Amino acid sequence: MPIIIKKNNSNDLLKVIRDKLMNRELVVLPTETVYGLAGLGTSIVSARKIHQMKKRPINKKLIFHCSDINMVKKNFYLDDENQILAEKFWPGPLTLILKRKSKKIPSQLTKKNYCAVRIPKNSFTRKVINKCDRPIVMPSANKFKKISPINSKMVFDQFINTNLIIIDDGKCKVGIESTLIEVTNKK
Repeated sequence: MPIIIKKNNSNDLLKVIRDKLMNRELVVLPTETVYGLAGLGTSIVSARKIHQMKKRPINKKLIFHCSDINMVKKNFYLDDENQILAEKFWPGPLTLILKRKSKKIPSQLTKKNYCAVRIPKNSFTRKVINKCDRPIVMPSANKFKKISPINSKMVFDQFINTNLIIIDDGKCKVGIESTLIEVTNKK
């Protein structure tokens, strides 16, 4: 059965969540959009676990979440047009399609070396990502084709037969998935 833990910024909780992610375990983290099923973004094992738990087709790629713009630039190419969007809308509910830069991002988690990338607005989740010192992959924490969860109880109900840790930060402020933008030919 999942465990719901009320969000707090204690170093103990941040360490527990970081250790789980670094050990290729999954956790559920809040964002401003929806709750996400998080795994280490440099691990194919973590990505496979996400796909299996969600019953999500393997060809559906995952969104990479970074803690800040420096982490984005370290792992992905951020050209001028995307930089403008990033400065205007990050952290926040915007996902950009960016080319992989770092070889630490497995090519199997990309689509022809391109990835969906964002910086969430939720400060706790950004702290977790920062503690991992690498991006995490985090689609919505729901079974494939089910409603995306906007509170911890919705996650709990969909994953009742798991041992997930769910970080409860109340109701998501946006309540729908992030907007996805791909800039092609500078448009």
